[in-house]
Amino acid sequence: VTSRHHPVTFTLDNTAYLLSGTTLQSNPFGTNNFYRYDEDNDSWIELDNFPGGARSFAYAVTYDGKAYFGFGANGTTYFNDLWKYDPQTESWTQLNSCPCRGRAHPAFVAHNGKIYMGMGNDIANLNDWWEYDIASDSWTQRPDVPGPPRHHPFHFQAGDYVYAGMGHAGINFYADWYRYDTENNSWERMKDHPNGPRVAGQQFSYKGHGFVISGDGDQHVNLTDGEFWKYLHEEDEWLRLPNHPGNPPDGRVGRWAPGCMVLNDHVYF
Repeated sequence: VTSRHHPVTFTLDNTAYLLSGTTLQSNPFGTNNFYRYDEDNDSWIELDNFPGGARSFAYAVTYDGKAYFGFGANGTTYFNDLWKYDPQTESWTQLNSCPCRGRAHPAFVAHNGKIYMGMGNDIANLNDWWEYDIASDSWTQRPDVPGPPRHHPFHFQAGDYVYAGMGHAGINFYADWYRYDTENNSWERMKDHPNGPRVAGQQFSYKGHGFVISGDGDQHVNLTDGEFWKYLHEEDEWLRLPNHPGNPPDGRVGRWAPGCMVLNDHVYF
């Protein structure tokens, strides 16, 4: 796999996949590369290219044995499309596109048969919020995310709720954090991140809790440490976990726009 930023990573049927992202050669248009991770041999297998076109700054989620992937950008083209990947047939199906502005860097979370998408940016930052119903292949607009428009937020599902926040808009960087109630279609502000603004890391859900790892802090500067946090949603508190390793040239361990996934009870980063 060629070195890249903004890779999209997900796990299906105890198998990990890597898709898209931007390499030095493909900047600023992104890629349509698609790989499967061979855990037994610690190697990557290249699959057929993603059919929806090269892009970066996209996201994927998994639900009920399928992966859902979309949005992102190719240069100045911003996508609002959505695709489904079936690992049994190794095939992609294009679904209904969102009747919203195309965008890069949105929040993208699966929960209870729905996918929630919002924020992100095209030529401007956004804070709209949309619900995609997997069964009916349809989109519904929901109340906007509170706070300023932004892109590259953190986002995950934990307990009975969807959470999103942090990120940035230009020179403004945010530490605010919000909970979305999918039953009442309403937002509630939670406690800010204890270490201040955070942007451009990774996140995942595992056994009912959300986690965030690495990224940049205020002013888009790589974090000094390889920060790793577990969100205790029952208490609305963040628990600091052991730092991830790494030795970038400037001594700052935090990575901008990395990839990570959970596979067989291990986090790969």
